[in-house]
Amino acid sequence: MKNLGGCLLALIGIPAAGVLLYALAFLAYFLFHIILYFLPVLVLGAIILALPYLAYQFYKGFNS
Repeated sequence: MKNLGGCLLALIGIPAAGVLLYALAFLAYFLFHIILYFLPVLVLGAIILALPYLAYQFYKGFNS
């Protein structure tokens, strides 16, 4: 009976682990692609938001 339990565990556990790993890999791939897609937008947004501050610092440097 002990052997049967181990056999059932292997029969259920190995495919379950495979499905879990597949799901994790898919999630990692999906998140990676979302990040890659939005990275240029985030960088442009950061540059646009920083421009007034940088211009002010530049202007302050000229008038000091």
